[in-house]
Amino acid sequence: MKGPLSSDKPQRPESPALAGLEQALRESEARYRAIIETEPECVKIVARDGHLLQMNPAGLAMLEAGSLAEAQQRALVEYIVPEHRHAFLQLHQRVMSGETALLEFEVIGLRGSRRWLETHAVPLRDAAGQVQSLLGVTRDITGRRQTEQALRESELRLHAVWESSLDAMRLTDPSGQVVAVNEAYCRLVDMKREDLEGRPYMVCYGGPHSPEHMLQRYRERFAQRAVDQRRERRMTFANGRTADLEVTNLFLDLPDRPPLLLSLFRDITERKRLEEQLRHVQKL
Repeated sequence: MKGPLSSDKPQRPESPALAGLEQALRESEARYRAIIETEPECVKIVARDGHLLQMNPAGLAMLEAGSLAEAQQRALVEYIVPEHRHAFLQLHQRVMSGETALLEFEVIGLRGSRRWLETHAVPLRDAAGQVQSLLGVTRDITGRRQTEQALRESELRLHAVWESSLDAMRLTDPSGQVVAVNEAYCRLVDMKREDLEGRPYMVCYGGPHSPEHMLQRYRERFAQRAVDQRRERRMTFANGRTADLEVTNLFLDLPDRPPLLLSLFRDITERKRLEEQLRHVQKL
């Protein structure tokens, strides 16, 4: 007697091609999981309602969570410091509407550590093309942000020194244009900052040489790094005043931008006058 599940038709063996495809899919999924699990950046999938669905070990470490279940004890937005939560929620809404988005924000982990993160988020769609979740790849940029903060603080200190210096200072580029001057330089040449910056450096000088000759000579010496590091010069300014100056030149090689020439000017007119008077007295 045949059983209820028996059939007169012989069972067809599984197609070798189908079995091979299934095996290839399993291997592909295993490779995908291995890549995600070892990826040094956070990879996460977030549901439409903001619930964390998946996160790799790198992401869990950023949240200081020992497991996905531990990370899911909080809503994802609760890890974000309050001042960044609105922007984070806006990013989620944009991605759910089909956009890609990039955001920098700060988080507080389960153990209290703060980190700056940068996330790039894209929508994940179902077979019908509807956005069902968010895929985010997030990197820890704490070191970069600390470096940027240190640079800003350094720039503030440098700016304070620049503006309070008694020595006149000027930055010029390879073409001879003035990049920046401090207040002491403006007082020295008796010109306003807006009339100096962005213009050829010789705009404040008078004298026998033509501006074209001075500019050409500057460019040649700049290209050859043949500018005198330190010397005394007598200069005539556009207002007709002549002064004895001690000039110090330094080349500044900065990353990702052309080199600059920093020139420091110290007015030694009074010192030179006293020296001349002393020499005259000694001859008597």
